Amino acid sequence: MTEDELVHPRTEDLEVGPVLAALADGNRRRVVAELAQRPEQERLCASFDLPVGKSSRTRHWRVLREAGLVYQRNAGNGLYMRLRKEDLDRRFPGLIQAVITADASAVVTTKESETRGPLPPHARCRPVALFTSLGSGSTSVMRSERLFEKPAPPA
Repeated sequence: MTEDELVHPRTEDLEVGPVLAALADGNRRRVVAELAQRPEQERLCASFDLPVGKSSRTRHWRVLREAGLVYQRNAGNGLYMRLRKEDLDRRFPGLIQAVITADASAVVTTKESETRGPLPPHARCRPVALFTSLGSGSTSVMRSERLFEKPAPPA
């Protein structure tokens, strides 16, 4: 293996725990759902429209690769990825399709979002930050989670 090659788990080494943990994140589910539309094709990692920074995207790619959900290939200045659909279906029959079906809102094409129009005011959500303290003693870590709170419908 050369320095540029990325490490991927073998099909027989895939475990359901890391796969489900990787799919727990909505952005990663969205990537998997988009890749599942054309599982035989590679896609440039930079082509995904995720609402996160470059370092977060890099982490998402690593989590997906290490869980065995995607195969990544380094091609000079670009990184390509494809879904390991056959391997996943062999190891966990129907799991990926079940997750995609359950999370049908993961992929919204531009055309669909353009024809839908704006949401009515009572359906809009505003972000709310939730901080929880993790740890004990002198070391304490704050974790921020983005939640969404629906405003009350107009009277």
